[in-house]
Amino acid sequence: MESRDTQNNIYIIYKPEEEKAVEVHYPAHAGDARNRKSDAPDDGDDIHEEISSEGETVSDQIVKAADMITHALTTSPVYDQYSNKSLGLNILGIILYLVDYVSDIVVAYLLEEETGHSTIYFRTWTIVLIVVPLLVVNLFSLVWYHQDHIEHPGGFCPRKEARDGKERLALIVCHVLCLGPVVRQVQIIWCGRQEQQHTAKHGHEHAAGPYCVNTNQKSSGKYLELYMTRKYYERDSAYLALIDSFIQDAPQLILQLYILLSRHPDDLVNVETALAQLGSVLLSLLSLSLSLVSYAQASRWADPNVPQLTPLAVLVQWLWRLFMLSGRMFVFCMFLTVCLNEFFVFLGFHYLLMLLWILFMRSNFCGSIDGVRRPVSELVYNVVMAFILVFDIVNIKEGPTRLKNLLYYSLITAEHGVLMYFWYRKTSSNLAGLDTATHLPWSHSARYHMVSLAMVPALECCGLVFLFIYYTKLHPAGSLPDKTQAARII
Repeated sequence: MESRDTQNNIYIIYKPEEEKAVEVHYPAHAGDARNRKSDAPDDGDDIHEEISSEGETVSDQIVKAADMITHALTTSPVYDQYSNKSLGLNILGIILYLVDYVSDIVVAYLLEEETGHSTIYFRTWTIVLIVVPLLVVNLFSLVWYHQDHIEHPGGFCPRKEARDGKERLALIVCHVLCLGPVVRQVQIIWCGRQEQQHTAKHGHEHAAGPYCVNTNQKSSGKYLELYMTRKYYERDSAYLALIDSFIQDAPQLILQLYILLSRHPDDLVNVETALAQLGSVLLSLLSLSLSLVSYAQASRWADPNVPQLTPLAVLVQWLWRLFMLSGRMFVFCMFLTVCLNEFFVFLGFHYLLMLLWILFMRSNFCGSIDGVRRPVSELVYNVVMAFILVFDIVNIKEGPTRLKNLLYYSLITAEHGVLMYFWYRKTSSNLAGLDTATHLPWSHSARYHMVSLAMVPALECCGLVFLFIYYTKLHPAGSLPDKTQAARII
C-alpha cells in the first residue's frame, strides 16, 4: 500500500485551471465478464420495470431477473454515486459503532454482579479495552482532520478554507467525547447529500469515467470536488474502522470468549451476563471481518487505475475473513484457558515477527506527497499494522500477494496446531486453572474436545476455500496468479 498522501490518485484528476474535466479511462480486462464496467450507477431501480414487460411468460421473467441479478453481482463499478443505499450504510455504520461499544459497557456492568476471585480482573480489563482504544482512535481521527488542509497532487485539497473557532471547538469536543468516527460518518452523509442536491439542480451525464460528469465546466468541477471529498473521508473512515476493530474488538473478543470458556455455567450468577458476553463476541467478530473488507474497498477506490470489487467479490472476501478470524480467535481462547502466561509470550513473539516483516517491507504509507518518508509517523503506523497482522493478513505494500499469503497462512496453521496440542494435553490431564474446586469448566469435557478439534481445522479450511475462490475467480484484476508479475515476500 502506498502513502496516505500519494495514494489519493483519485484526487489528481481535478485541475481547476484547466478548461474542462479530465477523462479517466480504466484498464479493461478482455474476456473477463466479472470486470465489465457500466457507465452509469446501477442501483437496480429499473429491474422491476423490465421484469414486468408485457408479452413475457413467468419463466422468461424469472430467467431475466436471474440474469440481471447475476450481472449486478459480477459487475465492477467504476463510479460510486451517493444513493439512499449509501445513506443506509452510513447510518448502519454509526449504529454498529455505538452498539459495539454499548454492548461492551453492558458486559462490564453485568460482570460486577458475578462472583469469583477472577471477576474483578475480568471487569477491569473489559473497561480498559473500552477506554484505551477509544482514545487512540479519536486521537488518530483528530490528527487526520488537522491534515485536511494538505494540498494533494493536481490541486485537490479536502479543506481549502481554514476552520473557524466554533467548528474547531466542536471537532475537539466530539473527539474528547470519543465520537470521532461518528462525526466522520455524519460528514460523509453531508458530502453525499451535497452531491445529490447538485445533481438534482444541474444534472450530469456519466461518460467514460467517474469524473466526466458534465460538459459544463462549472457544474462538472463542483461535482468532482464534492465526489472526491466524499471519497477522501470514506477512505479515512475505513482506515479508522480497521484500527478501531483490531485494537478494541479483537482483544475484547478474546477476553470475553476466554471468560465464557474458562468458567462453568454454574459459576454464573446471571444468565444475562453470558448472553451479553456472547453478543459482544459476535459483534466484535462482525466488526473485525467487515473492517478488513472496507479497508480493501477503500484502498481500491483511492486509486482510479485499478478495477473495483464486485458485490460478489465483497461477499466472498468477507466470508474468507470471517472464517479465518473465527478459527484464530477460537484457538487463542482455547490456549488461554490453560496457558495464560505462555499465551502472552507467544503473542509477543508473533507480534515482533510481524513488526520485523513490515519494517523490512519499507512501507511509505505516511510519506509526503513527493514521496519523502516521515520516519516517526511511519513507525507508529507500522506498530499498529503489526498488531493487526497478529490476527489476519492485510496488504501493507503494493504488489502481488500470493507469496505473502502463503507464508502467513502457513505460519498461522503451524501455530494453531501447536497451540491446540498443548491445550488438548493439559485439559485431558485436568490441570487447567479453575475458578472453583468442585468441577471443571465445560470447555474441558471430552465431548467439547471432539467438537473443538474438528471445528478449528474446519473453520480454517472454509476460510482458505473462500480465499482461493476470491483470487482465482473474483479478483478485480482477473484470474490470479498473474505469472507476469513477480511476487515478493517483502
